[in-house]
Amino acid sequence: MFKHKIRIVLVLIVLCITKQQAQVVINNAAGIIVNGGLVATPSYLVLNNPPAIPITTIGTTGGIMMESEYNITKYNLGTNTTAITVPYFSSALEQFLFKVSAISAGTGAGSLQFSSTKAVTRATGWNNTAYLPSDVNNMTGWITPVPTYTTNNSMNAIDRFWIIDAIGYSTSPGVTYSFGFINAEGAANGGNTIVLNNLQAMAFDKGALTWGNYGPTGVNTAGAPTGTVSGVSLGTGLIGNVFRSWTLVDHLSPLPVDLLNFSGICYGNINANITWSTAVETNSSYFTLEKSIDGQNFSWLANINAVGNSTHTQNYSYVDISDIGFVTYYRLSETDKNGSTKLFNTIVVKGCDENIKENITTTSSVNGSINLSVYSLSNQPISVMVYDVTGRLIYKETLQATQGDNSFTINPSVANGIYVVEAETNLTSIVQRVPVIK
Repeated sequence: MFKHKIRIVLVLIVLCITKQQAQVVINNAAGIIVNGGLVATPSYLVLNNPPAIPITTIGTTGGIMMESEYNITKYNLGTNTTAITVPYFSSALEQFLFKVSAISAGTGAGSLQFSSTKAVTRATGWNNTAYLPSDVNNMTGWITPVPTYTTNNSMNAIDRFWIIDAIGYSTSPGVTYSFGFINAEGAANGGNTIVLNNLQAMAFDKGALTWGNYGPTGVNTAGAPTGTVSGVSLGTGLIGNVFRSWTLVDHLSPLPVDLLNFSGICYGNINANITWSTAVETNSSYFTLEKSIDGQNFSWLANINAVGNSTHTQNYSYVDISDIGFVTYYRLSETDKNGSTKLFNTIVVKGCDENIKENITTTSSVNGSINLSVYSLSNQPISVMVYDVTGRLIYKETLQATQGDNSFTINPSVANGIYVVEAETNLTSIVQRVPVIK
């Protein structure tokens, strides 16, 4: 009976694709199973020119099963802005709807693609590292360079990933997501410690290789046997390009956040002004700043209280008033309220005196270039290097600065993502993460 219903639904899909107007109706426990896809040959269920409601479900147990990254439902959405619903369902006949609303029209005749990946068995499904999507390499929130913090935070994430791609757009639509989730995939399952009511959405930044650049966010609505996390907004140009893979995490124990930038410049006569910024913070307690004269042996300098919880950029600074007439290294770490500590990268500030006021700042632009502002005390070369998130040098240039204010624009010709820019004058240097968006 189950197979018979699948065949009926598949016939309706063919009619939908051929006539490009009829809706697909999935009745009660009927299901469409998309399987057999491989990385080189994905399996697709395609809806051309979908109508206002391309797929309708009757009941709460049927839908589309596509539980591999390469088993895909593809909506040829184009510039359509009508909300759509993807009726996921599991092998246990649990329906968990994924909704896309508040769509702003994309540019070009593109499509949205949906798939999912999960644990083979729920009894051992808590360890998400066993079934990561292809663009995800961790459940920890690594930065560049990779710190010693390597805790697997899978126990606080639901046992599933959602994968959403935008294909064929020159600019993908802006959207708002609603994630339906199966309560049983957040249960103990061998190791989970999730409070279901605390689940919120996080996206993996595939350029920066971190979970720290989006979320946790969303409105949690409890239910049985499923719940929802709604109100998860994403701007134009980001679907699949920057944020492709999603999961739901207990927002009291989120996947770790990352630093946006960390730099130091001479300030005053013999002081150093150390600044850093964070993108998202959840339950962060304080930062610890350390210093060293050899880059190996560090001593404590200060503890700086963190904001704690924020979904916006937060800026911090500290002035080291000790004599730094020689090269000085600074190291930063962050401690969560649960006691976990995360170590970030090390920066160097050249020796300062009353005549040293050189500084460098970087920003990105919307056309894929990177802007540098340099205040130089003399005519001198500026060494600029750009690294990808693996630490690989992908761009190097020597710029010629004149005494005073200088503005430079470099075009490293890279894909959208987060890159590490290192720039150095004779007297100061920075290491800063910069988002590149075309």
